[in-house]
Amino acid sequence: MIRLGQTGLTVSEIGLGADHFGTAISDADASYFLDAFCDMGGNLIDTANVYGKWVKNAGNASERFLGRWLKQSRKPVIIATKGGHYDLDTPSVMRLSPKEVEKDLDESLRTLGLDCLDFYWLHRDDPCREIGEILEMMEGFVKAGKIRYYGASNYTAPRMIEAKAYATAHGITGFSALSNRFSLLKENPVREHDTTLAGVSRELLCFLDKTALPLIPYQATGRGYLVKRHEGRTGEDLDARYRNPENEALYRRLLADSEATGGSLQARLLIETVKAFSFPMIPLTSVRKREHLEDLRYALTTLQQTGGTV
Repeated sequence: MIRLGQTGLTVSEIGLGADHFGTAISDADASYFLDAFCDMGGNLIDTANVYGKWVKNAGNASERFLGRWLKQSRKPVIIATKGGHYDLDTPSVMRLSPKEVEKDLDESLRTLGLDCLDFYWLHRDDPCREIGEILEMMEGFVKAGKIRYYGASNYTAPRMIEAKAYATAHGITGFSALSNRFSLLKENPVREHDTTLAGVSRELLCFLDKTALPLIPYQATGRGYLVKRHEGRTGEDLDARYRNPENEALYRRLLADSEATGGSLQARLLIETVKAFSFPMIPLTSVRKREHLEDLRYALTTLQQTGGTV
């Protein structure tokens, strides 16, 4: 367990993604995964108001499941959910006005059955809005008692630098963490279907290193690329994004580590991700099958035994 940057929150060094809870993952399996994750020392659960809305009649299925689970569970967890995602029918129109974000936030609070969220992400940026306008909106939600801390998801280096400068100049906390797509796997240049997603550039890494702002990356294991590479089932899409000499070398090295000291390729990659940088790195991972829990257990146990992050 580590402190989440400058917040008052203490979180596990790996977070569990809940994006398919309530849809592709049954309630029974999702409950089993969450209980097991908590029992092995995990407490950070990542979801979003939009998760499930791409499935007909599912609504915000992930949050609705988590709301049911929280009612019957006494596990001490931190639910980090997101709002401000564009409408799925109009992906080119951003939704980051105070009215739109508050609508998402209030729905999340009702669905989860919470009076206040420990952590709240803005799921997307709107470059057409002044960063000060966005931060002041979030500060208003903090003052209203709806959230304790907030972060940015899919924000670029220039916007994060601008946000940090505004927060310092106006004496506010500002963004307490960043959640972008990031993996130790090198990505090949590919055409993105969703241009509102943001990765982690060299400039952004320098910013995180300088400010010690925590990074909570999604797709930290490259959608399971190394495991699928080992089993010969990557497919055209993953090969286009991740098949290259650098990742082949990483695969060979982690495979040797796995054979020498134990742990799957997935677990070894999670461990290395946590330890890769001086700033807090808290990768998100997902579990689809019960046997996948052993990867998570091995990674969390090893981090606990070796001291985790720098």
